[in-house]
Amino acid sequence: MLNVLSIDWDYFVEADAVYRGTYFPDIPNEKYSESLQNHIWASRYAEHPGLANIGISPLASRFATQMSSVPYICVCDSHKWAYPLIVRTLRERGEKRVNLLNVDFHHDCRKDIKELDCGNWLSILMNDCKGRYRWFGRKDSYRTGKPKHLEALTDYASCHITDTAWDILFICRSDMWSPPHLDDRFAQAFKPLTANKDGLVQQGIWKSRYNDAMRENIGYIKSVHEKFKKEKTR
Repeated sequence: MLNVLSIDWDYFVEADAVYRGTYFPDIPNEKYSESLQNHIWASRYAEHPGLANIGISPLASRFATQMSSVPYICVCDSHKWAYPLIVRTLRERGEKRVNLLNVDFHHDCRKDIKELDCGNWLSILMNDCKGRYRWFGRKDSYRTGKPKHLEALTDYASCHITDTAWDILFICRSDMWSPPHLDDRFAQAFKPLTANKDGLVQQGIWKSRYNDAMRENIGYIKSVHEKFKKEKTR
């Protein structure tokens, strides 16, 4: 049995489903260039300044502390990379089953499995690999489309995190669903875990997207909006 703990940073963002649906980017997937993704977020901050006040759940540091002993850690921007990592590790170790706990605001079980992405990776994995699959989501996470054999949890104690000897810790920043101003908090929570550990860390993943260039873009978009409003009221 391969024990995998999968963590999506978007779980820890302190925003409920209604707020996310109203103020976060309204996009179906992450198939956009980095520059376009950053511009989309900049436009959100420009229109809704309150976004910059969103914080992080205390559970983030709790998870990080309890995962310090996991021997192999992978950190990247998209959850889709969990699938090839798990499948490859199963093959290399000669294992036949997976014990996976996915900590995520979304269940990632979209039924369309023609092309692997961040929204269907778990559907494809459950279809291809036998095992036990659990999802630790928020109480207001959308459950539409969740497979019956994906066990849904919302209480931290029911996850029994410390009762399992995890083989792999997979962490994704989930850029299109996690506000850039929290990137430094992401690095603060999880970067220490990767010191002197086997694994894979995506180049640049610890750098904040909420940099001078993004803040300048936010300011520019705000000025354009203000100019438009003034001209409209004339």
